[in-house]
Amino acid sequence: MSNERLTKWDILQECEAINHGIFDDYDFLDNEFEALAKLQKELLKATHSNLSAEEIADIELEIHDAIEALQEMSLDDDDSLRDKFYEALYERVDSSQYVLYYYHAWDVAKEMRCDAISCEEYEQFSCDSDDDGDLDKQITLFAFCVVYGNCMDSSSDDFKTWLTDRLEILGVKS
Repeated sequence: MSNERLTKWDILQECEAINHGIFDDYDFLDNEFEALAKLQKELLKATHSNLSAEEIADIELEIHDAIEALQEMSLDDDDSLRDKFYEALYERVDSSQYVLYYYHAWDVAKEMRCDAISCEEYEQFSCDSDDDGDLDKQITLFAFCVVYGNCMDSSSDDFKTWLTDRLEILGVKS
């Protein structure tokens, strides 16, 4: 990191990157995307074969329904997705440079000291903390809470953005 001052925007960008990294790295919705890709291949074959217009329309409808189902998905509605996300999030945040290194943690704490999400998260985590009054440990815990809380806060929006990006990569339109 350069000598530039860390800003709230930098921290929130890191949260978005953490969320998108989790969705990519932990096989979120891989089965659904594979099924959609298979339907696309089927449609491509069907348009170059002797299938009737009705059969092609059926495949197009399946694709439309699959896309619609993906677009309606939410981390809040699916317990297994949400649990998988929370577990991965904890691991990712705990290994974030903003939490691991004291000098980053201090910068994060300084920049986000008045952030309501961060303070609320810190209040919950610090009740269970056994920090022995070590200020560096308290600052590191606060930095963890900043990143964790803001990742949680933006997770639903980041999930929708990630889904849209994945659908664009596949080149599908509903």
